[in-house]
Amino acid sequence: MQKLQRLLVVAEPGRDGVFDYTAAFVDHLARRHPEVAVDLAYSSRRSSPGLPGLVERVRARGGQAVDLQVGNAPEPRDFPAALRLLRLARHAQAVAAQSSKAGALCRLLRLLCPGFPPVLYLPHAYYGLGGDLSRKTRFYNAVEAALGRVGRTVTISPDERRFALQTLRLPPERVEMVLMNVDTARYRPAPPGARERGRERFGLPAGARVLVTVGRHSAQKNYPPLYRALGPLLADPARDLFFVHAGAGGEELGRLLPEAARPRFVAAGHVDQVEELLWAADAFILTSRYEGLALSVLSALCCGLKLFLTRAPGNRCLAELGFDGIGWIEPSSDETELAARIGAVLRPWLENPQPEGAPAGQVERARILFDAEARHEEVFHLLEGLAR
Repeated sequence: MQKLQRLLVVAEPGRDGVFDYTAAFVDHLARRHPEVAVDLAYSSRRSSPGLPGLVERVRARGGQAVDLQVGNAPEPRDFPAALRLLRLARHAQAVAAQSSKAGALCRLLRLLCPGFPPVLYLPHAYYGLGGDLSRKTRFYNAVEAALGRVGRTVTISPDERRFALQTLRLPPERVEMVLMNVDTARYRPAPPGARERGRERFGLPAGARVLVTVGRHSAQKNYPPLYRALGPLLADPARDLFFVHAGAGGEELGRLLPEAARPRFVAAGHVDQVEELLWAADAFILTSRYEGLALSVLSALCCGLKLFLTRAPGNRCLAELGFDGIGWIEPSSDETELAARIGAVLRPWLENPQPEGAPAGQVERARILFDAEARHEEVFHLLEGLAR
């Protein structure tokens, strides 16, 4: 096995969970494997406040950082981006490709261009995991099935691995599973005073019941039914419920709430220190159509919060991994029906005078299964095994 000395990391988008994972992995390599030079290819088209800092850190450590300026769908800009990747990859021994566009470009280059380094691909939730049979989904599934025979694929949950093997029919020897990870030193039960400070920061009353979600407004996250379900609950002053949404699109979604509910809603937008919001909360909710294994869910679990989740791919496998006490919401393609189901699951929690958190022992289980240091090391060793 070759000793890994130079690695190319390719990522699109430069925001949300994919970016957080990529930045954490690059920083992990700098701490644990400073002998490995890391180059970065990224796209500023879907960016975040943290992207310039990652680019600066890569360059400060002697690596190259190149903006591919691509989006997530196929487009003419992919051709000059591929040429930039070819030049950047000349000295790399392996490539870590994060999410679908990076995976498609890198695996096509590996297939078509002799000398392009071996590729380790991390989908971070296949597009087809949502399960619909639209033409777009069938197209993406066909691309993933074809390119999944190039390099190795790392899935981040049992649901994602099953999809790769059973739906895409990838060869088992090309599919690994390394669970999604979370910084367990950062995301932990609230230290003394953190709950009070967090509530003050986000304008939340000390005695209120606080429900939070973290994620961008997108078809995948499926927020409109959640807002419709929360409208009457937030508008009822007897419940003293407050709802905070951290992530892009919260202000727009807030228009779905009735006027009486809006004083109990906080559109927090981008939050750098998400743990401060989680420490201020009593419970976390995510009503996605599908996930790989959401970083926001694992963060909330490690902070000891009660979870409310749709029983969707990437969420439902938490039960398989030994996590009990989750408030499961049965999915529905009908928005009105799903909103009713969300409300029905939340009401018993709201009526309980003492809000429950994660069951005993599950924070520690999460810390063991999803520890970032251990899981990043697994990915590093897979890359070492591929290094040419």
